[in-house]
Amino acid sequence: MKTALRTAVERGFQERAKFLLNEGAALMVLEEGSKILLSASLPILEEILQDCLLSNDKPVTRRDLLLWFENNYLIHIVPRIAESEHLKDLLRHPVISTFLILKLDNIRIFFFSDMADYIIFLES
Repeated sequence: MKTALRTAVERGFQERAKFLLNEGAALMVLEEGSKILLSASLPILEEILQDCLLSNDKPVTRRDLLLWFENNYLIHIVPRIAESEHLKDLLRHPVISTFLILKLDNIRIFFFSDMADYIIFLES
């Protein structure tokens, strides 16, 4: 099936492919495509992940260096990468793993309270 995302990747339009992925285009199109299409999509996705990490342009050795994530890309792309068989290796990318660790830190209290409720329910 020809889609705008598939056409953009096949023709090497990386900026257009990044735009479509950011807007929620399905990564399954890339997975169901040819091996050429799949190998062409990996650099685009890695470039998108690099774009997610922003800084205040201070030198790395300075204490006032700030790094932050552009969550718009990550919120749309991470679930689609996790659903894809061929793209799961990207979940080990430093940007994604750090993003997931930070998200886990935010929900940790809810996770452990739900786990405690579940254990109490099982013992009853």
